[in-house]
Amino acid sequence: MRLRKILIGVAVSLFSLLGTNAQPSGYCVPEGIYNVTTKSERYIKTVTISGATFKEEPVEFTKDISPAGNRTNVYYDKTAEELTVTAGDVLNISWTRSSALIWMHFYAYIDYNQDGVFDQNTEAVAYTYYKGKDSKGVAAYDGGEITYMPNFTIPESALKGATRLRIKCDWDCLNPCENDEEKNYIYKNGGSIIDFTINIVAKANPVVTIVQPENGNITVTDTEGNTIENETSVEPGTKLVIATTANEGMHLKHLLINDEPSQEHEITVYKDLAISAMFTADWNLQYFVSDGAKLSVTRKSDGTTIDTNADLAPGTEVDMALSFEEGYELVSATLNGEDAKALFTEENQYKTTLTMTANQNLSIVVAKKRLEVSLKQIGTWGVLSIEGYNGAADSESILIEYGTEITIKAVPEECDEAWLESFTINGKDRTNDLTAAPEYSLNMTVKEPLEIIATFAVHMYSVKFNITGKGKVILFDSVTKEEYPLGEKYPQNAQLSCRLTPEDDNWELSSIKENGDNVDLNSVVVGIYEIGWLMQDYVYDVVFTTSGVGIKDEVARSISLYYHEDVLYVNNASPETVCTFFDLTGKPVMTGTGNVVKVSQLTAGCYLVKVTTDKDVKVLKFVKE
Repeated sequence: MRLRKILIGVAVSLFSLLGTNAQPSGYCVPEGIYNVTTKSERYIKTVTISGATFKEEPVEFTKDISPAGNRTNVYYDKTAEELTVTAGDVLNISWTRSSALIWMHFYAYIDYNQDGVFDQNTEAVAYTYYKGKDSKGVAAYDGGEITYMPNFTIPESALKGATRLRIKCDWDCLNPCENDEEKNYIYKNGGSIIDFTINIVAKANPVVTIVQPENGNITVTDTEGNTIENETSVEPGTKLVIATTANEGMHLKHLLINDEPSQEHEITVYKDLAISAMFTADWNLQYFVSDGAKLSVTRKSDGTTIDTNADLAPGTEVDMALSFEEGYELVSATLNGEDAKALFTEENQYKTTLTMTANQNLSIVVAKKRLEVSLKQIGTWGVLSIEGYNGAADSESILIEYGTEITIKAVPEECDEAWLESFTINGKDRTNDLTAAPEYSLNMTVKEPLEIIATFAVHMYSVKFNITGKGKVILFDSVTKEEYPLGEKYPQNAQLSCRLTPEDDNWELSSIKENGDNVDLNSVVVGIYEIGWLMQDYVYDVVFTTSGVGIKDEVARSISLYYHEDVLYVNNASPETVCTFFDLTGKPVMTGTGNVVKVSQLTAGCYLVKVTTDKDVKVLKFVKE
């Protein structure tokens, strides 16, 4: 905390010396650099406090803060300005400000117990915003552009006499001193702290006036059962119980408290109170219908229209007919606070009849229908979606309000081989209604439940292997290295390779035929043959044979090449091995020694490698990517 505080113990001692009306001096105030704002253009011009009274007369209180414009200080000591209020007054605090003073919040504190400290839990009397709500608990806008706080009441329990009132302009901080977050220091945000003196006085005992009505009687008692007579003075805070008795054939229409209708029959008195009542033989009918529907109310006997808040004779029958605007439906209906939706059903055409045997209060709420829109996608070669909604999963349902304009998209993958095979809405083919590639979209208005189905497809080709001898074949994706089971169909333009592996050293790959044509075995590198992009069906005849060659031939046969990141590895070769590289014209382009040869100087392309060992010479094919 960077604000100065005088020790409470010292403050209390001083308080004792000065008497009960003296104020302790422990209130926190900014000092030094923390009392110098960095945003002088953000300032409060005036503060107004209304609602205060003294001896039942209104008290005017409007004070200048920074009327001339820009300021430099954060703290304003206005304690010489005193506001007198009466316990029970409802106060409203408002202000005028510079146009630059936005995105800030306002807080008010009163030191009710006069201990020299503002308690944020009990003495924060009003604020515009804190953690998403104002001091009434109502959700609030954090922009801070309003110019008044929620009202508050000076409690009867507050100590009487002079104490301190603080008004603070800060960012989302209930602390009466200031915001402790470095990024939101009050002086950095152009906030202010303003202190006034407030003098709280006791109110004279309220007087209870009872006006006896026609056609009935009013009885008023306190909580101990003592009768309160007309023009009786009572202590503030006295609880009164009001009972009404109607004459025969009559009932209570309104209990009036200070000439205003009231539903409360138990009242706590803090100010003068006038109690009266109205009795009637008629019953009152009130009704409300939200936007999107209309309620026709007529007298059953003659069809005359009855407006809301009408008084009707006992036993009057009232016909009601509910009608909806397009796309609306009934959400709720309550009668005298109870669920009455069953009165208005589709079966009885949303009509009902009420008999006036009591006061009737009907409330009807309607809303736009929410219709189910389901998406079903068949095949993985595209995406079915509704723009603006998270709803592209198979068989996923979305609730969309009636009348909403939507854009449906059924987009195949970005390749020539994938296409939209079918597109239906509620069983009807709508493929031709889609816009052309690449959008594949359809705009429509939701006025009924929708089932949208899109089927995506791609050409499939077979790759079969006929194996002779002892060895195995593994088919896999050249890019992802994912292995595929043999004997199935695979999507067009899949990039495939196969690994051809003899069973052991006694067997070797002898020949390969692709759709009946011989394959150059030099294209099999490290046992892998690249099939390439799948554009047709393939049948491969793979022959493994036993080897009857000598050791010299066996060594030569076992030599193979492996290329990785500009390095060529010569398997089964000694460090003395010589590798001569030829381009496809037969021109020598490079010579390397050993079983690990750097080939970074070679450009990408196909080369023949003459591998010379101490026992034999072998020519192999090498492709640099």
